[in-house]
Amino acid sequence: MPEDSSQDKGQRSLQLTVLAVLIVILWFLAMPHYFKLMDKTALTKVESNLSYLGQIQTMYRGIYGKYASTIDELATEAPGLKDALGKKSSNSGWSYRIRLIDDGNCELIATRNKSGQFDSAQTEVIKRMGF
Repeated sequence: MPEDSSQDKGQRSLQLTVLAVLIVILWFLAMPHYFKLMDKTALTKVESNLSYLGQIQTMYRGIYGKYASTIDELATEAPGLKDALGKKSSNSGWSYRIRLIDDGNCELIATRNKSGQFDSAQTEVIKRMGF
């Protein structure tokens, strides 16, 4: 079997270098789209969680005649609520709270704990109830 000449080795090395450069360029082009998709997915989950909180808040108001003022108060009526939302220190990066406006109005608020996790600048999502 004949040995490879140094010219063949150099050509193979050049081809591998060009291939590596192309892969890196494609990776840099694809990553922003990936992070935007991940951000949209996270926001969809947050909106879903706020909708779920809204349903529980409506049931709570039907039972007690007022909105719950804290997530802990709501969790007494929905035992799996905190697990469904995730803990503040979880990888979700979002925490949830309730802001009472008056007896008939409240806001359910999701706040991003980790700024700059993805490309979106959105750090708070609000769902208004009773307005």
